[in-house]
Amino acid sequence: MGKNDLRHRLARFTLGYRWPILVAMGLITAFFAVGMAKVEIRTIFSDLFPKDHPFVQVFKDHPNFGSPLTVTLMVKRTDGKDVFQVDTLDKVWRLSREIDLAPGVDHDQILSIATSKARYTIVTPDGIFSNPIMDEEPPQSAADLAEIRRRVGESAAAATFLVSSDHTATLINATFIESKLDYGEAFNFIQEIVRKEQDGQHEIHVAGFPVMTGWIYAFGKNTAEISGLTLLLMFVMLALHMRNLSGIVGPLIVSSVSAVWGFGLVGWLGLPVEPLLMVVPLMLIARCFSHCVQATERYYELLHDGHEQRKAAELSLVSLVAPGTLGIFTDVCGLLLVALAPIPAMERFALFTGLWALNLVPCSVFLTPILLSLLPKPTNLSHILGSDGQSGPLQRSMQRTLEVFSSLAHGRTARYTAGIFVLITAVSVYFMLRIPVGNPVEGTNLLRYESEFK
Repeated sequence: MGKNDLRHRLARFTLGYRWPILVAMGLITAFFAVGMAKVEIRTIFSDLFPKDHPFVQVFKDHPNFGSPLTVTLMVKRTDGKDVFQVDTLDKVWRLSREIDLAPGVDHDQILSIATSKARYTIVTPDGIFSNPIMDEEPPQSAADLAEIRRRVGESAAAATFLVSSDHTATLINATFIESKLDYGEAFNFIQEIVRKEQDGQHEIHVAGFPVMTGWIYAFGKNTAEISGLTLLLMFVMLALHMRNLSGIVGPLIVSSVSAVWGFGLVGWLGLPVEPLLMVVPLMLIARCFSHCVQATERYYELLHDGHEQRKAAELSLVSLVAPGTLGIFTDVCGLLLVALAPIPAMERFALFTGLWALNLVPCSVFLTPILLSLLPKPTNLSHILGSDGQSGPLQRSMQRTLEVFSSLAHGRTARYTAGIFVLITAVSVYFMLRIPVGNPVEGTNLLRYESEFK
């Protein structure tokens, strides 16, 4: 490679102006750090479906004619009696009014045998009249209960959709307004009234998309704990492998800067992040770790060959700028292609993760050698690189594993490896074409089968 090679000139410029570049990246990071405070992690129901599908268009054009954002509460007697009991109908009456106080609920779409929307029809000489099944207060006597039972029997809608055929359970439906619905608040409110009203004679079960999403919000703390544990394990593995300041601090700083840029950008753009997709940022952080560790090990090899720190950082950038940038752009293209699906949540996801992956170029490719040139020179190069027989057990096991895999990719063994891959690919395509589209089970696949939400 000649001295005028573009990669050499780029590397010399980067290391020659490392302090101005660091200051500029620091200011950019501060700008995106402010944007992180604006990040919203929430679900928008209508954005989870194809925006050009006629069903979705009807849902948006006629929001008052039925809604999938309906919560259903089932009150069931557990002692063998039917629901036409004073305590049960009193409970249904209270729940029907308590759910009407839920944040974001549509007050005109509360339906149970205790609301005025549930009616029965009577015919008199003066005409046909439609009256509420339950009066303005719950029944208090046996005669009142018998009258409610009679009215339910005369209401085909109530007898079919609101009361079970064996009369041991009844439903309460509450529809929410999408623009006003906060899944976390609504879920906590509903769980509280259920805990308050449930007793030894009654079971109260809750279903509906807002409740399912509320459970996902409720598990957000667990998601944060799992993500934190994953990052901690990554850090531990990095520390066990590197065992020096530059090898540990470098990837941590680079990954942190990349994460601030990624979240800060969507914060400034005002794009809400779907909580179910939060695993992808964790993968991008791991990807940033990978690029940074690769550049660090190349830097260590050059140090071991006798180059001084700045020159080693410059040459490591020269050797990895092309393959590193190409690998990152491959990731970017793959993530941005998700935007081809006409689903708003997926379009935002593609923009969020694609731009985050793109920032790995300035962060992983260019910031890494700058930091390495400024951090203290490691004293355990032989231990990390495995030269002079001084490598540790982790390095030796990694080396042996890599040697096994590399032996499968060349020589006589390669033809068998290729055949196995072709066979695996054919089998994978066969089963891929038979994957059911949609939700093939009762309830949801997002939660465990034994969860409270069925």
